[in-house]
Amino acid sequence: MLSEKSVFAGFFLLSLCISQFSSPAHAATKAIRGFADFNFSLTDADDGRSQFRLGQYDTYITGSLTDKITYLSEVVFEYDEGWILDLERLWVRYKFNDALSVSTGKFHTALGFWNRNYHHGALLHTSVDRPIYLFFEDEGGILPIHTTGLLISGIDIGSSRIYYDVMVGNGLGSSPTEDNDSAKSISVYVHSKVIEDVDFGVSFYSDSVSEGAVIDAHAHGGDEALPLGEDVDQLIMSANVSINKGNVELLTEFAQVTNKGQRTGTKGTTTGLYALGAYSFDDLTPFFKFDLLDPDDADPIFSPGKTTAFSVGVKYDLSYLAAVKVQYTNLDVEGADKENLLRTQLAIGF
Repeated sequence: MLSEKSVFAGFFLLSLCISQFSSPAHAATKAIRGFADFNFSLTDADDGRSQFRLGQYDTYITGSLTDKITYLSEVVFEYDEGWILDLERLWVRYKFNDALSVSTGKFHTALGFWNRNYHHGALLHTSVDRPIYLFFEDEGGILPIHTTGLLISGIDIGSSRIYYDVMVGNGLGSSPTEDNDSAKSISVYVHSKVIEDVDFGVSFYSDSVSEGAVIDAHAHGGDEALPLGEDVDQLIMSANVSINKGNVELLTEFAQVTNKGQRTGTKGTTTGLYALGAYSFDDLTPFFKFDLLDPDDADPIFSPGKTTAFSVGVKYDLSYLAAVKVQYTNLDVEGADKENLLRTQLAIGF
């Protein structure tokens, strides 16, 4: 793990780069964009009911300060036992060239294709919902979706068209304003577009989570999160293949999360997988999605209970800034009755 001094040195280096190489002659730019979604669902669960639901109201601002310095801020309004405001991303970036950029702030963690490409706007992805194992941390997901820290990245490098993200930041159980221990999380995402319209990628994440940390993520809802009883080492490995060629969209990702208690040696490996396929007929896109979440009963962080979901649906583009989706899902959570869900969604961008 990197020390706090190492991370401080990284921030100092970023500040030095900005002051040394910025160009005051460049005219600053700014663009304000956003997303919203409106939902209605039906379920055959015993305690279920039909309901309307407002999704996330996502606003973000992008711009440049100089020809080398860019920034992004993203704020989401959502309802969770009352209206809340979440600062999802906030970063500033200095770009030396395509092969090297240095950024600091709050990011979507460098873990796979979906998390780095489809953010909080439902319009961006074909299905109504995110893959189950990629749910946000407070919604039952198993991955650290956000990281506050330092990011070094590069795009479209060489004949192999390599892209990379290397991120160092506050780990699990920490906040965007402070870390709960001196250990830092490390994540690496490398992917290639050497084949046109095809993206191959692998990801790595490592962190040590301190005793007493409260982790929101559960395998499938479960009881209220409890403080960890010991320090836990976490290692995440994932891989993805995405194909977007003509009318065809094929996406699949796999993640393996290994958690090990430092004192007891208790070790569990939880796996997540999704596969999505779609074919567009002009404005109409039928699709299917398969989800698997398989927590290890011995995992010291996640709740037990295997979850599978089969979904089929259709997306109709009203315009490039508005789409209507209808999706049927058969959800099977270990220890609970199977559930059939029918969801409709209007997703917009502005």
